Amino acid sequence: LAAPGLAGVGLEPAPDPGGVPGPPGAGAVPGFPFAGAPLAPPTGRSGGALDALLGPVLREAVLVVDDDRVPGGRRIEFAPGNEPLRRSLLEVAWADWWLPEQLLGWLGGLVRDGTPGVRQAAAGAVGWSAAHGVHAALRVVDQLARERRAGVRQAAAIALVGMAMQPELRQRVRIELDRWAAGGAAHLRDTVARAYALGLARLWPETALAQLRRVAEARMQRRNNSVVRGLVEVYVCGHAASVLPALAQWAVDEDEPEVRLHAGRALRVLADRWAPAPRERWPELLDLARVGTVRMADLATCWATALSLPGTAYRAWRTLGFWLSRAEGHPEVAAGCLRLIALVVQGREPLRRRLDHQLRHVWGPLMRDNTLLHDVRRLIDEDPA
Repeated sequence: LAAPGLAGVGLEPAPDPGGVPGPPGAGAVPGFPFAGAPLAPPTGRSGGALDALLGPVLREAVLVVDDDRVPGGRRIEFAPGNEPLRRSLLEVAWADWWLPEQLLGWLGGLVRDGTPGVRQAAAGAVGWSAAHGVHAALRVVDQLARERRAGVRQAAAIALVGMAMQPELRQRVRIELDRWAAGGAAHLRDTVARAYALGLARLWPETALAQLRRVAEARMQRRNNSVVRGLVEVYVCGHAASVLPALAQWAVDEDEPEVRLHAGRALRVLADRWAPAPRERWPELLDLARVGTVRMADLATCWATALSLPGTAYRAWRTLGFWLSRAEGHPEVAAGCLRLIALVVQGREPLRRRLDHQLRHVWGPLMRDNTLLHDVRRLIDEDPA
């Protein structure tokens, strides 16, 4: 919360070009020297400017750390055991220093211009202190969510999560997300996906699936993985039984190619997950199908899309080959893989031909001793009728 003229931790402010201090700047904190005002030269490790800024009590609660990554080469951090002061300082700033719009404007500036660590801390400050001025905080987050830079939109999502973790603000955040997902600009919808990926999916899993579906329609999402990260977050917090049927519907939506692409991407990511011990030989998705948590038909539909789309096919075929490699010598896993492949190629002649190509030119040369490939060959040679 230093005045703008304090160029770095423990450094005196930048000298005034004319040699005469000007009037206090708009951003200067009341009670502290304004931009350009002369300060005592640095003394010792802390520096006179830092001592004057913090005062004796707060100075004892922080550490000055050498850090070449920040301007001035030094930064302040709270000493162990003094972390609660971070929240206390924010509360004092809201109550006594600036109007909410001024304080939030300053934090928004840090989000836009700061280093990644500063950006995340400023976004967290907006979120966790938003109860002091929720209308003003939401306006600032709305502005940040419209930024072209992905890092700023990620910070806006951090602020939303911080707000939603406070029960009294939760409904306001949900209303805002509904509005953005339903008809907001593409960048706003991307921020919705980022917020769910950062943890909001654990609060509202069903709503997350519906809103991520709307976000996935945006063409700009071809360049982002925000939707997939949000889907994975819903999946890992115990809602696989909802995610797979939704992805199966996405996968066959011929009118929405962007949505199909995200279904393929999500399947590819989830296919890399393995069941915990003692079933570590099982792909997690296949194990969930074994116990009936997900339907094998939905899993096959998702696989068929991932194996067919140019944007996901290469990695998907590699992953399926790895499943077969791990299944060698484990009859139950092998039987599950064969059942899945049979459903994938059933009625899909292009995939049957591509599977034949994989066996002849990729899996065969790489897995010469894998007897499971002979069973896969029989699936190809069977009469499709």
